[in-house]
Amino acid sequence: MMDEKKRPELLAPAGDPETLTAVINAGADAVYLGLKQFGARAYAKNFTVEELLEGISYAHLYGVKIYLTVNTCFKEEELPELPEALLPLYEAGLDAVLVQEMGVFSLLKRHFPELKIHASTQMGIAGAEGAALLKEIGADRVVLSRELSLEEIRHIADTVSLELECFCHGALCYAYSGLCLMSSLLGGRSGNRGRCAGTCRLPFSVDGSSPFYPLSLKDLCTIDILPELLKAGVHSLKIEGRMKSAEYAAGVTSIYRKYLDRYLRDGKEGYQVRKEDRRALLDLGNRSGFTEGFYHQRNSADMITVADPSHTRAGEEKLRELYSGYRGKRPVPVTGHFTMRYQEPVRFLVSGCGESVSLEGPAPEKAVKSPLSEETVREKLTQTGDTSFAFSSLTIETEPDLFLPVGMLKALRRETLALLSEKLGGGEKRTCQKPEEKAQGKPARSAEPPKVAAMVSLRQQLEPVLRSDRVDTVILDSFLYEREDFLPTFREDLLKGKENGKTVRLALPYVFRMETAAFYAGIWDELLVLSPDEMLIRTMDELAFIRQRGFDPHAVVLDERLYAWSGEAQEMYRALGFPRGTLPLELNRREMKSLHTDEAELIVYGRIPLMITASCVRKNTAGCDHKKAGAVLTDRYKKDFPVRTDCAECLNLIFNPDILYLSEDTEEIAALSPRSIRYSFTTETAEETERVLLGEKNKAQSYTRGHFRRGVE
Repeated sequence: MMDEKKRPELLAPAGDPETLTAVINAGADAVYLGLKQFGARAYAKNFTVEELLEGISYAHLYGVKIYLTVNTCFKEEELPELPEALLPLYEAGLDAVLVQEMGVFSLLKRHFPELKIHASTQMGIAGAEGAALLKEIGADRVVLSRELSLEEIRHIADTVSLELECFCHGALCYAYSGLCLMSSLLGGRSGNRGRCAGTCRLPFSVDGSSPFYPLSLKDLCTIDILPELLKAGVHSLKIEGRMKSAEYAAGVTSIYRKYLDRYLRDGKEGYQVRKEDRRALLDLGNRSGFTEGFYHQRNSADMITVADPSHTRAGEEKLRELYSGYRGKRPVPVTGHFTMRYQEPVRFLVSGCGESVSLEGPAPEKAVKSPLSEETVREKLTQTGDTSFAFSSLTIETEPDLFLPVGMLKALRRETLALLSEKLGGGEKRTCQKPEEKAQGKPARSAEPPKVAAMVSLRQQLEPVLRSDRVDTVILDSFLYEREDFLPTFREDLLKGKENGKTVRLALPYVFRMETAAFYAGIWDELLVLSPDEMLIRTMDELAFIRQRGFDPHAVVLDERLYAWSGEAQEMYRALGFPRGTLPLELNRREMKSLHTDEAELIVYGRIPLMITASCVRKNTAGCDHKKAGAVLTDRYKKDFPVRTDCAECLNLIFNPDILYLSEDTEEIAALSPRSIRYSFTTETAEETERVLLGEKNKAQSYTRGHFRRGVE
């Protein structure tokens, strides 16, 4: 649980040095930012290493922390560049890094053991067990999924002693962060590489309606519920906006600073937001108004922009007015105390930003002609020149008729301020010893022809899969089952699978929130008695859940959204006990060859889920009837996107219009030598399922090779 005595943190974004200065002036406790070559906002200006070194020093003068974003997926050939780029920042006192995937996590832990690691919201942590696992392997903080309720956040805070970070203001993704491939598969710009094209902000029709903006969420604003967020156990309040202007970032930061301080001073009873401050937040930028997000609701049509997805703001003159007070670097206010007594060394004490330094100088002499006046002492000691400091007060204690050369006073001032600057600006200076290099063997390959697995998510698909001689493993998607009769229905399907000589694998849900975890915990012992052969897991929360409950990890396959783009990531999962994974959908065949494939599965057929969402397209347009009826989105090119409504988990899957089809790439698949290949059936009829397994194509259907040949930047 969050230590109630620990001061909550206001975390602001900065896309360039000007914005960094502005948000520090506006009252940020910490700032997150990215280097030009890394981070989940590739289109922000970002920082060079030299700019960031200067930024770290400047921020630390004010007691402000700097967090570096490296929350993207790294390919095998890219990982070696990361430690070299981070080394000078680590040595300069970088406070933390924000990471998305396990390869980066593992690499940074080996190279920079003292560097704090924050698990990005891209990791999709939605439950206490996932958060506890990340703490176990060395995470210092978790940025929780934006879709969680205050109740769920409170449960995690009460269960795991770990810093929790949540978004308090700014743009919202329609999909669960890290689980969106829409921009990647439609336009080649991967959100997992910081290049999201914002495809969800485009118009779509729903079930034949006129086009509107059903996937565009309003901006988040929690200024009215800040006390509730803090009471739920949130330590860090994060403002989204590294792509936004300095005016926006500083203006929003200043308002949240004002109300966070008010809450800390007056408590919930004295907390009331002024109308003009709400207006100022709207003027700084909004999308069709604001929403308080998912903190008090599972989803709602009121969260959708509907008619206008654009980010609107007040005119430039109004923005300049809001921003004018935060421009430019400001001196750090310090206080001083100077003591001068006969035959004793003079002493100069300077304090600022919670730190103090004190130096002594030579003892004064009795004045022969002109004693040193208090006015002269004050003048010379407060001449801070080109330093970062300015005296807000200086007290002076002197005995009469004493003399000290003015040059000695100036030298004492310079040395004292230099010492304070080093103490404040240096942060936690570190040295780094290069770790022992891991032995890099050749990527492991399977010696056997790949087994064939087929995932079934609709009833009509099961029989053709069970009849097929090609299929070795049937994957039963949890979507097949209603909670009230999960066990008996699953038992029946499991027995059918075994009667047909199939290995039977249960696929757990795409998201594993508190209510879902409680359901599976309640049936787990009985489920194990039924003896499914394998399980497919899709989240870190599920990995943690299974790891604690005795199911053989070698019979668990990690799905592709447990990203493993590098051998380092694969080794991290192996170290946790889970050697089997799914090859990433965003790597091309050449990049896949750099990975171990002896325990890997390759998806060769299926509609790929572009988005996994807490918002419900059907509910937002036609109302909620708790039926798995789904919907169809149609874009401006007349492409149809099937939408699955999973009422048990209260989520939607939005599928690619084009079906992934690699069955003709037999030579390339043979060169990869995966342990198994997977057919993923989603919307197919029984007849379509049978034809696919016979190697036939539907001429009326459009197909894609996805990124198998092109990859992503």
